[in-house]
Amino acid sequence: MDAGWGLFPGILANKAESAGRRVIPMDARNTSRTRPLAAGGRGHVAAENRVTQAKFECVKCGFAENADHAGALNVLDRAGLVFCSGA
Repeated sequence: MDAGWGLFPGILANKAESAGRRVIPMDARNTSRTRPLAAGGRGHVAAENRVTQAKFECVKCGFAENADHAGALNVLDRAGLVFCSGA
């Protein structure tokens, strides 16, 4: 608790490196409100897409999924884009 959030990314990167892993920073904003591209969508973003804490339903096309799963697909997609552009 004494390290502060500003130091956390560096500490996490060091721990990941020692475990043979890589930390890929990405912008997580709106990941739970965006239609996942990985599921064949076009990335429609709307607050109304997040029906409940657990349910995602795209108001544009009707795609429905568990909200956490939809958000995870978006994080995976964005991290992949960051990874590809940094390589």
